[in-house]
Amino acid sequence: MHDQLLLMTGLTTAASLGSAAWQVIGPERLPAGLTDSERRRRTALADESFVFRWMGEPARWLAALAPRVASPAAFTRLSHDLELLEIRHWRGDEFAAVKSLEAIPVVGMIALLVGYFAGPTVTAIAIGLGIVAVPFVLMHDLRSRAGTYVANVRLRLPYVLDLMTLVLEAGAGTLPACLERAAEECEDHPLGLELQRVLTGLKQGASQADMLREMDRRLADPDVRELVSTLTTAEERGIPLKEALRSQADRMRRREVQWLEKSAEEAKVHITWPALLVMVACLLIIAAPWVIILVV
Repeated sequence: MHDQLLLMTGLTTAASLGSAAWQVIGPERLPAGLTDSERRRRTALADESFVFRWMGEPARWLAALAPRVASPAAFTRLSHDLELLEIRHWRGDEFAAVKSLEAIPVVGMIALLVGYFAGPTVTAIAIGLGIVAVPFVLMHDLRSRAGTYVANVRLRLPYVLDLMTLVLEAGAGTLPACLERAAEECEDHPLGLELQRVLTGLKQGASQADMLREMDRRLADPDVRELVSTLTTAEERGIPLKEALRSQADRMRRREVQWLEKSAEEAKVHITWPALLVMVACLLIIAAPWVIILVV
């Protein structure tokens, strides 16, 4: 009788723990009261991410905790970088939370190695630091990728403006026609992707000025902001578009030359210490035989 009672108690406890775990770790269940857009967004995330589909509740708990661990502005920048890189549907805090959950197996393996050589306290600290460090590494990586994306757009802009000017001189009198031609020439380039976004918005009925300002908001680059200001001002005041594009391309090329000169001067400073180390190593290689002879 006693064994049967223990068995029933164990089964009941296991069922309770399993039910509680299923409420926390299980397929994503959309609560009532969500808007249609939020429901579609969460459904898309569940289809895209296995971790979000099966651990949606822990992911949202971590996402709610994230702004307390790091600055909310950091997650706002992360959301902006995700939008810029076309990693769709994600908010910054949700993306960081899901990546932290994905890192748990790796952190667990590292913790096992640490636990083999250290005590449980050090292991627990290592696990906590590992899970917390993942979002910061992730944000740095996305920030770097977004910066490279914007830099590639900036470097290609002067040449695309020259192309648009040539298209206007050849008889295409509208900006959308110039943008379409430029997008075809830069099909696999970040600038081509941005121009395609503008053209898609124009085809959906958005105004030209709004789509250009949206591109400016996404890229947040001074050169792009100046270009958007030039195009919108030319449209509002009736300034010939090809003259505005030509002058803008010339200004961007001059700034690019200045940037290259500045980078070359900075490179001279950065190469000083490596060059000094190489020189010392060469001197040691040359002097070593003489030193050995004198010592021996």
